[in-house]
Amino acid sequence: MKFVSLLLLVFVSAFCSYAQQTTITVSVPVSKKTTSAMLFVPNEVETYRHAWSDWFWNIDTPLLAGKATFSFEVNTSVYMRLSVKGLPQATLFVMPGDHLSVIWQDTGSKKGYIVTGRGSNNNQDVKERLAFNTDLYEKDTLPGRILADLRAAYSKDSAALRSYFAKHRPSLSYVNARKADLAYFIPDVFCDYLGNHKFYLRDLPNYPTLKPVWDRALDSIMKRTTMTDYFALVSPHYTHFLTTYLLRYKEELWDQMSTDPEEFRKDWCYDEHDSGKALLADMENLLTEKIIKRSFNGSVKEFAYVHMMHEAVGEKEDNLVKIYNNFTANWPVSTYQPFLEPRLAPIREKFRRWYNEKMIIVPNSTSYKTFGELKQLVKGKTVLLDMWGTWCGPCRKELDQHSQALKDYFKGKGVVFLYVANYDLGNETRWKDLIPYYNLEGTHILASQELTADINKVTKMSGYPSYIIIKKDGSFELSQAGYPMNRAKLIKQIEAAL
Repeated sequence: MKFVSLLLLVFVSAFCSYAQQTTITVSVPVSKKTTSAMLFVPNEVETYRHAWSDWFWNIDTPLLAGKATFSFEVNTSVYMRLSVKGLPQATLFVMPGDHLSVIWQDTGSKKGYIVTGRGSNNNQDVKERLAFNTDLYEKDTLPGRILADLRAAYSKDSAALRSYFAKHRPSLSYVNARKADLAYFIPDVFCDYLGNHKFYLRDLPNYPTLKPVWDRALDSIMKRTTMTDYFALVSPHYTHFLTTYLLRYKEELWDQMSTDPEEFRKDWCYDEHDSGKALLADMENLLTEKIIKRSFNGSVKEFAYVHMMHEAVGEKEDNLVKIYNNFTANWPVSTYQPFLEPRLAPIREKFRRWYNEKMIIVPNSTSYKTFGELKQLVKGKTVLLDMWGTWCGPCRKELDQHSQALKDYFKGKGVVFLYVANYDLGNETRWKDLIPYYNLEGTHILASQELTADINKVTKMSGYPSYIIIKKDGSFELSQAGYPMNRAKLIKQIEAAL
């Protein structure tokens, strides 16, 4: 079930500007026999501002006689999650200089713990709905029901927050963070829901009449939504809305490119340097960058850049070095650089790779039309056939994570690696560039449409990436390693075929 949690991510407040010592003490019933407590920060904005090794990922502290103390410095207000095995998880709004005491009880508190100390007025129980289950509307053909329920939930949460503010008198940072989150609740949930629900609607016979109704509902919400809101970056709903917006906008432009390519080119492909040719070759990262430039400003634009690069690393890394250079030119001292720089460094190294004698491109490979013809190319050998495409993010992720490890394991054992790129007849340059990029030593085929169709038909493979093991006698079997790949399982299957 898909839930959108109001408190899933971290809020970062702009009201505090210098670091102060902060402590959180933990007390659990000794009868629980737990040995440690973990404090962690699962927020996109704050996560992107820290390197992988920073404490903001987590602090794991042993419990001695049921007690533990976390001590650290923060210079912003931030939501943290406190976890003790076997006990309800505590969500805490932590400000610089806070000294919080979190006490789990066997009975009493409805949520299982109480919070006292400096900053406790930001951490009392809020009687509100914490999730909105969009699965309840998966068969709806019109938006009326979900919109009504979203508005009702908004009103309920708004009343709950007013009551909390009056009763506990929390800090201004907390008040502003919660107000911002509530403001982007409906845009976030509805945009995310509709982005998935459209695939169900498209299969309905009356979709042409339904689509304008959903479009009007979305337009009505978007007209009342501020796209660039610097102070709302404290809001989980706002940051999630931004990332959803980027994805859905890109999907709309893909559709436009298919249905009205001239209009797409007119609107998006003007470039003073290359007339948009680079954009048409990279409808992922370069297109997302153009959307960001058109849609956002300032620190919101900065965050959108970071999210886009983070999502692309490990999958479709085309033009990321160029985009990162654009980013650093605009934000030379960005607080996100400790997060980004270690992730971009390996990509720069991969772009420096080039062909070696073990990377073999089959001449006139598009002349192959059947799986049988392909098998003749590797007759009498044990083959791992990798069915992939330059357009396929999961394919490229698995190439990056598993290709070299499989070659290392089977070095000298007589396994041939055959890579067939599918639906890439218009991407020959990118295909050739990615072979050394992923260090794909082996034999390479740029598949014709006929070859792809025949392999799909004969092997009954169900999607990409797919792996097919061809045995020396010409028989074959599909990989049982699943996705994401269970490498050990695939290795065992290949060993059995040798």
